[in-house]
Amino acid sequence: MAKDTFYNNYNAIDILKLVLAVFVMVIHSGINKTILSPLLRTAVPLFFIISSYFFFSKIGTLSSDKQKNAALAKMVKRNLLLYLFWSVIQFPLWFFMREYHQDGLLVGMLNVFRDFLLGGGFTGAWYIVALVIGSVLVYFASKKISSGWLLLMVLPLYIVCCMLTNYYNLFDASSVLISIGNGYFALTGLCFYTSFPVALFWVSLGGFLAEKKLVIKTRILWIATVLFAGLLALERYNIVKGGFGITDDCYLLLVLLCPAIFLLVSKSKITIKTRFPIREMSVLIYVTHGCCGRVFGYLLKSLPIGTVVQTIMKLLLSLIVSYVLFRVIRWLSDIKRVKLFSFAY
Repeated sequence: MAKDTFYNNYNAIDILKLVLAVFVMVIHSGINKTILSPLLRTAVPLFFIISSYFFFSKIGTLSSDKQKNAALAKMVKRNLLLYLFWSVIQFPLWFFMREYHQDGLLVGMLNVFRDFLLGGGFTGAWYIVALVIGSVLVYFASKKISSGWLLLMVLPLYIVCCMLTNYYNLFDASSVLISIGNGYFALTGLCFYTSFPVALFWVSLGGFLAEKKLVIKTRILWIATVLFAGLLALERYNIVKGGFGITDDCYLLLVLLCPAIFLLVSKSKITIKTRFPIREMSVLIYVTHGCCGRVFGYLLKSLPIGTVVQTIMKLLLSLIVSYVLFRVIRWLSDIKRVKLFSFAY
């Protein structure tokens, strides 16, 4: 297969990103503790893989270090402006949601500063910061280490994330592993598995795929995806049966399933002729779903309807708000004096 025609189907990737954004909404809705939970947990790893794949693919087309460093700076700037924009917009909500004011003004503001630097602000903010940190570290490490060896070197970090989530109860509270997790949380205010350590593996994997441009038959990818999904469901079953986990963020089998899904979708021949803002909507859903969920959850909780119905309504309303936001932001960003809104997605 010609190199210039491989992974060029942005329509399929954009659709996948929109689906993944909805997956993240469902995860944070509180109704994800079902047999579908492992499938939902493919969202964040695939977001990391997609973003890093396209970034390192761009890097691969550049010849000089100056051009590559400029591309890195552009990626960092774009993501940090997105993070800064929504951190400011949602600051009143996450300030009171995280109860920074309880320990006094000085301590509260220090914690706000720490969380802002590390991505502990609005719901899902950690991903943006982790992507930036992970991409920068992998970028410079890849200058000295091959993509394959780098992937193997950071794999233990992801295994640690799995141990601290789905396999937590297999370890004593005084074990080195649990102490690492507790110490990291005390220092950063973030969990080890919702911070840049978990990003390093997935970003490295995206860089590896960008470099190798693996050519695998679609039929083989379908078989692999179905097989790995089945094994992931089996892993979930054993975890639940054994009562191993305290949360389900990281599964071991995602290491096999997520790249299979990415490779399969990347080869899909999908062409969409529509003005529906698929790519922008996936970003807006991700950055606003936490805020919308909180607001709509508060407004709907007094209604005489079941929890499942409330959650479905909350998800649908959040989707509508994301679309309306896109239209408003697009209109404002087109006005010469309000270019600031172009940073929103």
